[in-house]
Amino acid sequence: MNTGGFSNGGGGAQGYSGYGVPPQGVVPAEARPLEADRVGSGQPAEEEQEGSKVLLTILCRDLIGLQGHSPRTSAVVYLKSFGVHDWKAVGKTEVHPPSSNPDFSGSVAVHHIFQRYQELRVAVFESRVDGEEPSPQNLIGSADVRLASVIAAPPGSPFKAQLVNVRSPRSPGTVLIATTTGVDPARRMVRTLVRYEDYEPTPEDDDPLVHGKPKRNLFHRKGRPNEPEQPVSTEPRLYIYRSPDLNEIQPGTEAASASAGALTNLDFYTEVFMSDPMRPSSAPVLSDGQQQEGESESSGFNCAGEFEVVVNSSRLNRGNDQRLIYLCVQKGDTTIGGVFSTMQHLIQPVYTAAPLSLSPGGRLLFGPITQNYEPSFTDRLCRGEIELNLMMAVDFTASNGDPNQRGSLHSLVPGVPNVYEAVMRTIGNIVLPICSTDYIPAYGFGAKIPPHNNLSHCFALSGVPERYMVQGVDGLINAYKSSVANAQLHGPTIFSDVIDTASTILSRMMESGVQRVQYMVLTIISDGVLSDGETFMSKLVHTVSPLPISIVIIGVGNEDFGKMPFFLGDENVPPRSGNKQAARNCLTFATMKSVDNDLGRLAEKILRRVPEQATEWLELNRMKR
Repeated sequence: MNTGGFSNGGGGAQGYSGYGVPPQGVVPAEARPLEADRVGSGQPAEEEQEGSKVLLTILCRDLIGLQGHSPRTSAVVYLKSFGVHDWKAVGKTEVHPPSSNPDFSGSVAVHHIFQRYQELRVAVFESRVDGEEPSPQNLIGSADVRLASVIAAPPGSPFKAQLVNVRSPRSPGTVLIATTTGVDPARRMVRTLVRYEDYEPTPEDDDPLVHGKPKRNLFHRKGRPNEPEQPVSTEPRLYIYRSPDLNEIQPGTEAASASAGALTNLDFYTEVFMSDPMRPSSAPVLSDGQQQEGESESSGFNCAGEFEVVVNSSRLNRGNDQRLIYLCVQKGDTTIGGVFSTMQHLIQPVYTAAPLSLSPGGRLLFGPITQNYEPSFTDRLCRGEIELNLMMAVDFTASNGDPNQRGSLHSLVPGVPNVYEAVMRTIGNIVLPICSTDYIPAYGFGAKIPPHNNLSHCFALSGVPERYMVQGVDGLINAYKSSVANAQLHGPTIFSDVIDTASTILSRMMESGVQRVQYMVLTIISDGVLSDGETFMSKLVHTVSPLPISIVIIGVGNEDFGKMPFFLGDENVPPRSGNKQAARNCLTFATMKSVDNDLGRLAEKILRRVPEQATEWLELNRMKR
């Protein structure tokens, strides 16, 4: 069936490279070659499997058939994302009896990936005879829309678009696209409590796993009476690693040459879970009937350690319970003990009663393992539980260079967008369609601004403090260009005022009486190293992390951003300021250099954690709302 590549002849949704000619050295997303791991296999890559399944229902209104009467019709849904030039048919409805208002009963499944620009094309065909295949000759009309816009439509209100046909001067009708979210078996949340016991051989015993006696606990040692507990300096954690999928291994790589050996070679495994530091257990360690002289069995030799495990099954094993995983207890960079297993084995009742021995030593005891379906970020959007809002802040410090010079990062050469414009349009085109409004709080920092040439570390790009909102991506770019032309670049690079402003705006949104959660994505684009690093981190930890916000910081230019180590920490560990740890990690940092100036890769890298961060905030605040 040839159903691809129909042109509707109209100005569909603006493409990912809609900003026109890319700045020199910047790779537009649509110019990327198709990745090798998506060629020939017919299977989606791991990244695509991480998307959330959405079911689309197609309805049409006021259809005009090719002969001017109520037609017998079917609809085909196509999907296209950056890096792919051709439309891919992802589903087809049934053939509906003659009607000008057909409601197709079959649904079409697509995968929504937040950090990608994804377009839908819905093409409606007339079926004049039984068995007629869709073709350009029987195309009634098609509509190109952004998948994000369809998902962001209010619950109960299908997204509406006009059909277009290049052969007709008027629209042949309207298409309505309704969304529901299916229960994806890969979207189970696995929860359990794992107890760890460590062993060491006694002089008279040969096998420490059978005859050993519990040795000191890694969390702390329980001393003799009147002897204080003795903490250890490094906190042990439980790690889980996922085995590679041999179908996804790149040909010619070391993993490919290792073939099936890659399944037990930890160099090719992916870390999917890291627990919080081990905590003491209230239950005693059982010592196989042996206890120290003077101690009762009920007291045990020392306390066991516990790990709480909460991990999405899609991340754990891609929803395949037979996939090999590796569990290990690590203390710093040292592995105390580990074991290969599968969820299929772990969920068997025997493992909730019998310990799982680790190598070289120790054992894990599993509590009951629950696997409950939990809504994804996309599910919550479709249900109207959460609304996104985009805020943008741009660096106007002197280190960007004179805007009147071609080499400046703020250079305003007609027809050639600079890197700030390219990044703003890229992020805006992905995030804004799924937001609750197309108005963007837009600010600059680090410049002297008219009329009094006062230095400001947070000024409205519109030039009017009370009118800090701009409409749409084009409004954002126009306001930015106006500010570049009128502001005097200065410095230093300070983020704290932007953070304060974002907190204020977000607080107003939260107090507005809107029932849905208002979640902000603050995007900061900068070319320089922070001058207020400690202040910024303090505000991030104490003020910002409890708020419904994700902060994405994008480094442009040639600055050595390695001088800001607090941006480069473990993304799974909330940052610290002094003795206080943030409620969660809401910060993501990436540079254009790290993705070879590829805008598509930048978007994937900088936005991929927003759904996870938003879902985490909702979970942490579920009991407070």
